[in-house]
Amino acid sequence: MAQAFVMTTGDRRTLWVVLADTPDLALEAARADGCHVDEVVGTLSEDRQVWMRDDPGPHQRQPRLQGQSDQADARAASLAPILTKLRAGGITSSGALAAALTARNIPTLSRRGSWSAQQVRRVLKRIARLDEDAASSRKT
Repeated sequence: MAQAFVMTTGDRRTLWVVLADTPDLALEAARADGCHVDEVVGTLSEDRQVWMRDDPGPHQRQPRLQGQSDQADARAASLAPILTKLRAGGITSSGALAAALTARNIPTLSRRGSWSAQQVRRVLKRIARLDEDAASSRKT
C-alpha cells in the first residue's frame, strides 16, 4: 500500500511528499523527478499532518508520558517526608542524601541500583514543583 513519505533537501528548508510503498522507493522516485532530496524524515497522515520519523505524535506519546509523570509525582511525594527528616538531621548535600537513602535501603525510582546525587536533585526539584502546585491551587 502506498504511503506519503516526507523528504528534505540538503538545507532542510524544503519538504517533498512522494507516494510510494517504501522509503527507498520514495527517494528513488523523487530523485528521478529531479528533486535533490537527502533523506526520508517522516510520513504524511490521512489528515495531512506531518509526523517526523522518530516522533509518534502527541496523540500516541502524551498518555504514556502523563502516566509516567503521575507515577514519578507519587513516588516523589512518598519520599518527601524521608528527605525532610534527613535534611532536618543535618544531611543537606545531594550526595550525602543519596548515600543516606542508599544506606537505608530505600529503592531508587527505577527500583534498582543505588541513589546518585543527580537523582536526589531531580526528586527535590519535583517535590518543590508539587509544593508550588499545591500552594497555587489553594489560592484559587
